[in-house]
Amino acid sequence: MWTPDEAKKSSTFRELSAVFITLFSLLPDFQNRLVKIYTDNQNVVKIVQAGSMRSELQEIALKIFNLCILNCISLEVEWVPRELNTTADFNNIFRFKHSHWESLKQFSNPDLKALTVSLCSVVTASKSENTLNKYKGYFKRFKYWCLKYNLPFLPTTVCTVAIYLNYLIQSGVSTAVLNAAYYSIKWEHDLNLYDSILNDKLLEMVLEGGIRLLSKPLKRKEPITPTILKSIIAKFDKNDNLPGLRICAMMMLGFSGFLRYDALISS
Repeated sequence: MWTPDEAKKSSTFRELSAVFITLFSLLPDFQNRLVKIYTDNQNVVKIVQAGSMRSELQEIALKIFNLCILNCISLEVEWVPRELNTTADFNNIFRFKHSHWESLKQFSNPDLKALTVSLCSVVTASKSENTLNKYKGYFKRFKYWCLKYNLPFLPTTVCTVAIYLNYLIQSGVSTAVLNAAYYSIKWEHDLNLYDSILNDKLLEMVLEGGIRLLSKPLKRKEPITPTILKSIIAKFDKNDNLPGLRICAMMMLGFSGFLRYDALISS
């Protein structure tokens, strides 16, 4: 419960304080882990990342920072739109808690603890920044879609991903969007060390079928014929029309020499 003075302060103060209180109260579970917190307050995200000019907010930000450093916690805070924040209100903290991430708790040596903090950034370095940003955006769309229908997003299920991919296919997205959606979900599961359900045969067939359905057929240009060439010459072959004569000459040269346009204009 907030004190009477705290209750009068801004929502940013209270939510930033809630981040610290949550980390502190669950500290034994969060040590040596990457912790992700969702909030619908964009100021909280900015202050945790860069601090604040207001002294009381900066003080809380420093407390959060020092707590994470001393306990080898890698903290990420992500903004969630308020209308999609119903799940985050009850369970606003997502933790990397699986397989090798869990085993990082065994290191007690301070030097080794410091190395575990930066391990996640080493893993993410396996992808370019542009790719990571793209995957982040597409996974957010998948996550919000799952929240809308109360479906699990991390870890998710084969059926959930299959239905989501079909949703994209029926929406008529491009093949690039479909591929990005699929591989963003796969990347997020790989990063969290969940046994990837994205290797399932059903999803492979859904992706392949979606790409075939969404691919636009290649429309090849019809080759020029002597009849078309004669009609062009009849239209532009005028003694007082130098640009027209040039077009006719280029068309005849290209036709007789089987030249591409690039070769024609460079000759």
